[in-house]
This record gives sequence, structure tokens and C-alpha cells, in this order.
Amino acid sequence: MAAALPMVAICFASDDTVRADFALSLAGLCNSTPPLETPIVNVKSSIIAIARNNGVARAQELGADFLLFLDSDMVFPRSTLLRLIAHGRDIVGATYLRRTPPYTILGARLSDTIGEDAPGLAEMQHLPTGCL
Repeated sequence: MAAALPMVAICFASDDTVRADFALSLAGLCNSTPPLETPIVNVKSSIIAIARNNGVARAQELGADFLLFLDSDMVFPRSTLLRLIAHGRDIVGATYLRRTPPYTILGARLSDTIGEDAPGLAEMQHLPTGCL
């Protein structure tokens, strides 16, 4: 008997609307992940910490094996979820640029080296949760 594929709850906070570019990115991501089950958990709150906690609670209610946190103002490649899952780590995310000048990369590495056992990954001191 084949092992069941994991369920990945896609969690994001918003008010009553999301940006069209985010919606198109989310649709592309969901269309690129079959046969994974990817329920969408939209938590409506302006307080991001509460929204993320409520998203986790809802994902647990659904029986999700993993969470993908996204910020509703993000645009991302359709391969994002599969690329993150392929690393086989408990926590993995993407760095990205601040939306306002000076457009610096968000997050901070623990060191300047990239892990030899996981090409492309770096151990982080802190990481933004807009794509985690």
C-alpha cells in the first residue's frame, strides 16, 4: 500500500480582499501541486500574530501535515511549495526583498556559508514568514 501524500495547508491573512497578483500566484501554485492536498486557510485579521496562530489552529483542525505561510501581498513562482518541500526540513522558507527602500533582503544568516548537506539552504538566525 502506497504511503499517503502529505496535506499542506496554505495559510495567509487578509482583510476582505487580496491582491490580484497574489491570487494568480496562489492559483498557479495550487495547480502545480497535484496530487498533494492543499486546503487554503484565509484568516481575516489585521494583527498578523493572531492571524498566524488562528491559521495554525485551523490547519490542525483540518489534519494538515505541513503549513505554508504566505503573505497576501506576495508574488511567487508556481513551484514554490514543491521546491520548499523537496528540502525535507521541518522549517524552510524563502528570503525576499523589503518592499520599500533600501530594498534589503529580509532575514539574517547564522553564517556566510551555505550548508554543504543541503545545497541552496542556509541556516538562519531569523527568517521572514511571508513565504515559510
